[in-house]
Amino acid sequence: MKFLIDENLPNAVFAELQEKGFDAIKVSPGAADYEIITRAKKEKRILLTLDKDFADILDYPPAGYYGIVCLRLKRPTAEEIIKRLNWIFGRFADEDFKGKLFIVTEAGIRMR
Repeated sequence: MKFLIDENLPNAVFAELQEKGFDAIKVSPGAADYEIITRAKKEKRILLTLDKDFADILDYPPAGYYGIVCLRLKRPTAEEIIKRLNWIFGRFADEDFKGKLFIVTEAGIRMR
């Protein structure tokens, strides 16, 4: 899987994904949302973010992108994020993300 890691995620998440063999790159600090989503689409990467703006399907309709994973956790520590991502990766294949928005909370996952 190929990921674009938003700047708002801890560096430990980025390092963990790389250690597991995923093709992961991190967004440069200060990049605008438009730049981030355009890069994700152009490079066919799943966007991982804490930014709830990307969960707005009117502004970012999931069908137009390779996949968006918006983490909506009360305590978004690196450990908690990694735990949730491992759970997701154990249940979904690369093609399951295409054109979908995953909203990840403590209660589970909603897909749109």
